Order: sequence, then C-alpha cells, then structure tokens
Amino acid sequence: SPNIFDDTKTAKILLQSLNTEESILGAHLYKDNGELFSSYSNSMEIHQEIHLEESGWRESVMQTGLRGFRGEEGGFDLLSPIKLNGQLIGYIQIEASFVALYHRLTNFLLIVLTLWIVIMAAVYFISGRFQRRIIAPINALLDGMIQVTREQDFSIRLSPGEQNEIGMITSGFNDMLSQIEVRDNKLTDYRDNLEDLVAQRTSSLLKARDAAEAGSRAKSEFLATMSHEIRTPMNGVLGMTELLLSSDLTERQHQFAKTIMRSGDSLMSIINDILDFSKIEAGKLELEHRDFNLRNLLEDTADILAERAHNKGLELAPVLPLEPVLMVKSDENRLRQILVNLIGNAIKFTEVGEIVVRLIKLGKTDEQLELRFEVSDTGMGMTLEQQSGIFDAFSLADSSTTRQFGGTGLGLAISYQLVSLLGGQLEVTSERGKGSTFFFTLSLPVAECVDESPEFTRELGAKRILIVDDNTTNREILHNQCVAWGMIDGCADNGLKALDMLHHAAQKGELYDLILLDWHMPDMDGIELARRIHEDPSIPSLRMVMLSSAAFDEEAFRAVEVGIHHYLNKPVRQKALFDCLTAVINSPVKQLDAGILPVRIGADAPRINANILLAEDNVINQEVASSMLEMLGCHVRVASNGQEAIDLVLRNNFDLVLMDCHMPVKDGFQATREIRQQKKNDPGLMHKHLPIIALTANVQKGIQDECQSAGMDDYMSKPFGQEQLRATLAQWLGLDDSQANAEITAETMSIY
Repeated sequence: SPNIFDDTKTAKILLQSLNTEESILGAHLYKDNGELFSSYSNSMEIHQEIHLEESGWRESVMQTGLRGFRGEEGGFDLLSPIKLNGQLIGYIQIEASFVALYHRLTNFLLIVLTLWIVIMAAVYFISGRFQRRIIAPINALLDGMIQVTREQDFSIRLSPGEQNEIGMITSGFNDMLSQIEVRDNKLTDYRDNLEDLVAQRTSSLLKARDAAEAGSRAKSEFLATMSHEIRTPMNGVLGMTELLLSSDLTERQHQFAKTIMRSGDSLMSIINDILDFSKIEAGKLELEHRDFNLRNLLEDTADILAERAHNKGLELAPVLPLEPVLMVKSDENRLRQILVNLIGNAIKFTEVGEIVVRLIKLGKTDEQLELRFEVSDTGMGMTLEQQSGIFDAFSLADSSTTRQFGGTGLGLAISYQLVSLLGGQLEVTSERGKGSTFFFTLSLPVAECVDESPEFTRELGAKRILIVDDNTTNREILHNQCVAWGMIDGCADNGLKALDMLHHAAQKGELYDLILLDWHMPDMDGIELARRIHEDPSIPSLRMVMLSSAAFDEEAFRAVEVGIHHYLNKPVRQKALFDCLTAVINSPVKQLDAGILPVRIGADAPRINANILLAEDNVINQEVASSMLEMLGCHVRVASNGQEAIDLVLRNNFDLVLMDCHMPVKDGFQATREIRQQKKNDPGLMHKHLPIIALTANVQKGIQDECQSAGMDDYMSKPFGQEQLRATLAQWLGLDDSQANAEITAETMSIY
C-alpha cells in the first residue's frame, strides 16, 4: 500500500533478517523523497549512515530509474528503486563486503589443491605399476626399429616379453623382419645375377657401339673415298667437255658435247645430294656462320637459274626488299643450296607461267632479323595426299613408273633438314592445277660487319619512265624500285596500251624521259613496239632500254635499228638497273643513237696474264686444268707431287699455286706447310705473299679447316668449271669482277 513505509518497526525487523548474510554489512530504506526510513548495520563493523540526499546517486537513480552501483575498497554499495504497481515508493541501499567471498574462495582453493595432490599421487603410483608392463616394451620396440632403420640389418630380433598386446606387436615385428630378410637375400642374389647380366649386356653394347662407330667411320671414309674417286674422273669428263665446247665443232658435234655436259652436271648433282643426305643421316653435317649480303645471295641464285627457267619460257622474278644491303650471319652455302633446290624444283614442275622468289622482312631488332622466304610457281600443284609426304627422303609427288619428271626425291628432303638446322621449318601450300608455294621463316643474326651500300643518288629523281611488261610481278618489281629512286612511272601490260600512253603524254606535254621494254610480249613484242615508237613522229625521241629473258645476240642488230640504247638481262639486279638507267638518262639521245648497242653477251673474256704452278698427280686432271689455264692466258708449270711443287716454288717466281691435296711423296698439305716455312725463314722470299689454292675432290666437313690450317688461302672442289677457275684467279690475283667476267653457276658451285 502507499503507506507501507509508515511501519518502521516492521521495516526494522525485515532489514535485521539480513544478518544471516555475513557479506552484507548494512541496509537502508529511503522514502521516495530521499528521507531515511529505516536502517540496519552488521554488528561486526560500524558504518556511518549516508543520507540519500548527500549521495551522488540520487539524481542518477531518479533520472534513469535504474539501479545504482558504487564500488569501494573491500566491498560495494547497491542502490535500487522500489516500485509497487509501477509506482516509485522508495529506495533500498545495501552495503556488502568481499571478505566472506574471499574466505569461501580460499577454502575452495585449499580443497582443490588437496584433491590435486591426492590425484597426482594416485597417478604416479598407477603409472609406476604400468611402466614395466607397457612403456618399457614400447621403448624397446622403438629402439629396435631405429636400429634396424639405421643399420639396415634385418637379422635383428626383439624379445617379445609378456604375452600381451605389446608382446604380440613385438612378435609381429620380428616376423616382418624375418620376411624382409628372406626377401632381401633373394634380392641380393637377383642383384648379383642382374649385375652379371648388365655387365655382359654392357660389354655387348660397348662392342656394338664400337662396331657402329667403326662402321660410321668406315662409312664416312667410304663416302670421302668414293667422292674423291668419282669427282676425280668427273673433273676430267666435265673439264674436257667444256674445253671441247670451246673448240671448233660442227653443230651436231656441239650438240653431242652439250649433251655430255648436261649429263655430267646431272650426275654431279645426284652425287652431291646423296653425300649431303648421308651426312645429315649420320649427324655429321655442321653449319658455318659468317657474314654475307642476303640480297646478293638471292640475286646470284636467281641469275644462276634464270637461263634454265627462260629456256622453258618461264619468268623468274625475285621480289626483294628495297634495301640494297641485308647483312646477316648464317651459312651462306646451305641457304643457297636450299633456294637452288626449291627454285629448281619449281622450274621442273612448271610448264607455263612464272616462278616468284620473295623475301619478306617480318621484323628487325638490333641483333636479329626475322625473314620469310617464299618460292611460288604456277605449275601442276599437288593434292593434300601428295603434300603429306613431300619432304620424306626418296619421295616423289608422282612415283609411278611412267612419271614425267625425273629426280632422286632427295632435294626437298635435304632442304627440309637444312632449314631445320638453320632454325626454321619448311612448309608448302599447294592446290592441284594451281601451283605451289614453298616457304620458311628464319631469325638470322644481324652481321657484325656492315658492307657498304651502293650509293643510289638522286640523279633519277623526278624523271618520267614508262614500264612495259606483260608480267604483273615484273611490273611490280620495276615499279617499286623506280619509285624508291624518286622517279615518276607509268605501267603498261602490252604494246598497244604503251603507245596510247605515249600519245596521251605527248598531247599533254608530260613527256617520258625513257621507256623500259620487255622483249617477249604477246601480240606485239618489244622490238616491234620500239620500231613503232621510233617511226612515230608524234612521239618525241626518248631513251629506250630493253629487258630480255634470253640471249639477245640474234636480235642485237634489229635493236640498234629500232633505237634501243641498252638492254638488261632478267632478272634485273637492283644496282645494274640503277647504273643502266643513270648512264642512259645522262647521255644525249643523239649520242646514244650514234653509238653501238652496249651488249655484253658474247663478248670475249679478257685474258689473265699470270704464272701459275699446277701441282696435280692425275694426268687427266693435269691436262684439263692446264688447258683451262692456257685458254685464260696463263703460263702454266706442272708438278706431279708435293716435293716437286716445293722445289719449283723455291726456284721460280709464281703468281699463284693450284695445289692438289692428295699427291704421292708429299701431299698438298705438307707441301704447303713447307713452302710457308721456307718463305718465312728466307727473307728474300717474303717480299710477296704467294696465294696457294687447294684442289680437292673431298667434300667432307673439315676439309676447309684442314686447308686453312696448312696455310692454304682458298680451295676449289673438283670438278670445277672454267668460269669458277676464272673467278678464283681474279679474286687472288687482284682482278675486278668485270675484268674476270666470272659467274659461279649452279653446277660448279661448291657444296659443303
């Protein structure tokens, strides 16, 4: 009721009932207005009553309506509102101490400690009882396992001890050791037997390896011997045939001699292919790495095969980057061999159309040049089935007995292997009846030495030129080169269109300075077109240059009559075209008309006046080489062995020595060493370096190094042709190329 705080006596009795709680030090009741109504204090300690008004809690309790708590050292005070039916009727304050709680906690900890001591004593007692029965056998088992593992001694046995679970584990471990010991003994016996067997097999393999190496050496020696023995008589056959062709023969005799020459060249090509394939199969083929101009290589290769293509009425067009010099480091001879094989293969299987050789620059860094080589033809093409095995050895697209085209089937197989050795992969795309394209990509190091580029001056800048050629590829090549030199060009694919363009240019006053004419064109050839231009008064005089795919001798007089001022053989070299156009454009038309057509074909080669020592033991080779040298204008002395060559060199003043490598008494290597040593020891013989050129029928790898080590300056492989001999003499006697008039042909090219 609202008057519940009016009975102080009852309140006193209620508060004193708290004396059973030792932790409560005192209790106080307050009215709702904060007036002290009743109080109780524990007789154990005297507490000063605190009036609620003097406490800082009142305001807090009245504001929040929650309990108030205040902690003190050793105890705490709790102030809580008293509500009846939700109405505040007063407050109660309880003062408590932690002393009783501390006493209880102390008693509890003493009890726990006592129990822990008792339990640990019991555990110690029990573990001591079980130590001897469980832990000791387990430790003994563990020690035994460690000993067996460390010593790998499976004869060790452990004492099983009592017949319990541990004893059963120990007995099982002993049984396992027994089984391992038995198996180990068997393995030891098997290993001993196996070692004996391996020793026997190893001995057999070593013998087989030695036999294989001996066989490989014998094969290499056999190939070298066969190469030497075949090339030596072939040098006589081809050399004498070449000399015979240079003599006065009837037309029928000349045809017979040319047939012998072609047959001999074909035989040498087959021999080279077989030797190369054998070296590749034996893993004996190694690459050389030297600097060379890639553009010269491609132009030379095109020149080598141009006549073969033109004889079939085919256009051979090399499409090359405009840079005059592309210096790279690689194996020049092997790359040439690949291109010769691919271009020759394209010529063989193409009857009508063209063969295009493309070199495409894919990327360039300071150290590498990435290039794509392509050889495309308009020949018979291949099916997918034929393409699948085209690079296999002795594989032919047409392998029937009545096949139209000959060959060993080694050319593409060798090219494929060589491209792989150079770091690329030879591939082909083809369609039956639409031709084929063989291509590969190489990343070649940029050469360390930089060849001087031909200087293409601006003399042709702004000059107008008309290009007339029915072949699209040739027009593209000529157009790109002329535009690169700053010329303004026009293109026509036939003679009638060219005449229309010339008439139209004359009417507009935009005259052409010169015209490039293809000789062989349908409907109207280059000679007829030049005649019409020459006779047409509406076309002002202009300079005319003829492009020819074949020998021009029979048409030379007609060319002079119709006003042709110069001609070039196709495929046209970049520098040759520039020099020709520059020479023609800088000469007045009247002066050109008054002159003689500057044809080069058929001109007599200049004679080489030199004293040559030929060291050769083979009588036929002596006759062949001596005749070639005499036809070149040289004075020749012959030595039949190395010692005789040494004596002649020391007594005479020769300009050059041709030294056969294999001769009796002293071979070419020993003779060269002694000559070099004699000249070194005698100051009177050192005034001039004597070039010594090796002659060898051995084309195996290492012969070049052997020649160089002996002191030889260069070498020629047998058989060699007169033009190759002329080129070598020109190089080492200080003659320029034009003076020597030397070009290395595909048949006389050395393959290493």
